[in-house]
Formats: sequence, structure tokens, C-alpha cells
Amino acid sequence: MRVLGLLGLIARLPFVDAAAARGALFPRSGALTVAAELRLGANALTSAEIALLSMKLRRECNVAALWSDAVPTLAEVCKEQATAATDFPGPLPVVFAGAASEVGMAVAAGASAVVLAPANVAAEALGVDVLWRVSSAAEVAAVADAGHGSGTFLVDGEGADVGDILGAIPPEAAAVVAISAMQADNEEVSLGRRLAAAGCRSLLVRGACVGDDEDVAYTRFVVGGLTSKMSSKFKIDGATGAANGHFGTSGGSLLRDSKTNWRRQRERTMT
Repeated sequence: MRVLGLLGLIARLPFVDAAAARGALFPRSGALTVAAELRLGANALTSAEIALLSMKLRRECNVAALWSDAVPTLAEVCKEQATAATDFPGPLPVVFAGAASEVGMAVAAGASAVVLAPANVAAEALGVDVLWRVSSAAEVAAVADAGHGSGTFLVDGEGADVGDILGAIPPEAAAVVAISAMQADNEEVSLGRRLAAAGCRSLLVRGACVGDDEDVAYTRFVVGGLTSKMSSKFKIDGATGAANGHFGTSGGSLLRDSKTNWRRQRERTMT
């Protein structure tokens, strides 16, 4: 189904609070938030296993939101999160970051927000938050020119142009910056801290969960590493590097002396 043909479908969907995702990713306190992506492709989990993972991520990992690019996974996660309506912590927003042709199914399954490319700027009336995936300052300008300048942007934190892209985002807008999970020497934590020191308020850890038995432990580790208090020296070093555009360089990590070697990393090295 084409994105432009979704308006009739959306009118028949149950109400979804369109402010839920942005409010969770950017709380009024200004605290840094971290979201975790579920990328379960190679490891097929049962519905019960996905529900258990969803519950543990909510209860044990202090994540702000969950992301998925697969509608079946997203549907199971949304279903489980809905059971926490009277719990603390309550339901997490679930963001769909898959194919634009599947956006309607994702919203029908309960997605709180969807990720779209600038080519889909006509899809604003989806009834949920839209995050615009941009890869250049020109794409930021195109989204803003289409009337979405106060929206939310998704930026690759490991791209060479990340500094230019973040600098082009209008001050009234917000940005989620994506970093990859389980990098060598905990570099995702180092990079995330530098981004936070430069003013980033929301991070997405791509591939944090892949359906193995390290998912919850790793997510707890990376969220803790990114959100724990930083020393004043790190804040100065990180802000200086970020201001100079050196988002992707090494150094400054408070976790260098406690490198974590995950089995997933070892298996990746062996293949």
C-alpha cells in the first residue's frame, strides 16, 4: 500500500496518542534518552519470546522507546506494551522504521511513530508521530520547506556529515541520533557520550536486540553507559571534539578500562 493512500485506512484505526513518542524521546527534564532497536531477522522468536523480551526491556533497561523494522515483531511488542497500561513503568512507545509500503500495517498494529524518508513528506496525516530520516543538510531543508521544520529528524551518528546535518536542523525541531550496537572497545558508548556532550538529547542504538540471550544484558549495559553521569573532563573533551566535527573519533570513554567482549562480537569476528 502506498503511503499516499493511507488516509482512508487511518480514519478507521484506533486512537494512538501522536505525542507519546516525541514526549518519551524528549522529556521536559532535558535528560538524555536511549531507545533500543529490535532487529530479530536471523533469530526467529516465538510470540511468547518476543513478549518476554519486550517486558524485560521495559522493566529492566530504562529505555525510552523500542524500534523495529518488521511489522510482525512490532505487532507483538505493541501488544505486550499495551498490557502495562496500569503498571510502572508504563507502556513504551514503539517506532516503526521499516518499508514505507508497510507503514499502514504498522500503524494498525499500534506503532506510536513511523520513520519516513523526505520523499514521503505528504504522509503527515498518519495520526502518529513521523520521524524524518535524513542523510544530508539538503534533505533537512527539503523536509523543512515542506512544512515539517518543527518535526523530528533521524540522523546517522556515524556518518561523515553528521555535524553538518545536525547543524542544519531548525532550532524548533528535534533529532534522534542513531549509533550501532556492540562496537569494538565500547565505541558506541564513547560516541554517544560525545554526541550528548554536544547537545544531543536522544539516541537510538541500532541492532541492540537481535533475539539472542545477550539482548537484555547488553541493552541494560549500553543504556547505563550512555546515561550515567560524566566527569567534567569528559564533558569538556567531548564537547570540544563535537564542536570540531570529530564525532567519529576515539577517545574520552570512561569505559575504556572495562571493555566488554560480547559473544555476538566474537561470533561476528569469526565469520
